[in-house]
Amino acid sequence: IDIRADEVTIDGFTINASGSLADWIATARSYAGNSRYSKLRLLNNVLAANPSAAPGGFYLENQDDLLIECNYFNDLGAYGALVAPATLSDAGSNFVVYRNNDSVSNARPVFATQGGGHSTVWVRNNRAIHDTIELGSVNEAIVIGNGFTGTSGSPSGVVLNGGNESLTVSDNRFSTMQGPALLLRDAGLGANRDITITGNTINAVAAQLPDDAALVDVRSTVGHSSIQSNTIDLTGTTTRT
Repeated sequence: IDIRADEVTIDGFTINASGSLADWIATARSYAGNSRYSKLRLLNNVLAANPSAAPGGFYLENQDDLLIECNYFNDLGAYGALVAPATLSDAGSNFVVYRNNDSVSNARPVFATQGGGHSTVWVRNNRAIHDTIELGSVNEAIVIGNGFTGTSGSPSGVVLNGGNESLTVSDNRFSTMQGPALLLRDAGLGANRDITITGNTINAVAAQLPDDAALVDVRSTVGHSSIQSNTIDLTGTTTRT
């Protein structure tokens, strides 16, 4: 699916792309000479494939007022939905909502922002099994009310890849974690600034954690960031801190 227009709704498609050689199931790109697109709605779609060698789901460039809601992403070979700028000098996307989606075992993050400079991103009430949600280069975002389930060898949780500012991660549930539930790092985008992490609940079994694993891993922040009023429920015994 190739989208090059404003106010388009893709609703209720079921697509199994296991045999596809394409990079993406659906794209909404900004081509030379085109203005920015707005009000794209991606609703109630089922996207499935084979994670070893199959396409990603939605590739979205320079979108304004973008809604991704009530979709199911399963075993895709790349991202479920990737929001990116056409070039690194572009402003990126503005007002993006990723809400009420479900996902299981995709090869890359099920939802991610990458490059450029995006603004106002809401990630709310999604359920991700063996999947991560990763944000980079976002000014003002909230990640709230999501549920993550981890497993051995498959990361699951929230990753802030740098270049984010004024971002809140709150009231999320992380179950059976076997690696970081929350990871803040500089993945080549600069430090994260003014980050608030509050009201999250993290569950893990001590015996299932690798020796070098941290459930909350903060590597790169500047400005005023706070981590408070979170709950970690660690079952079993450990000598680590």
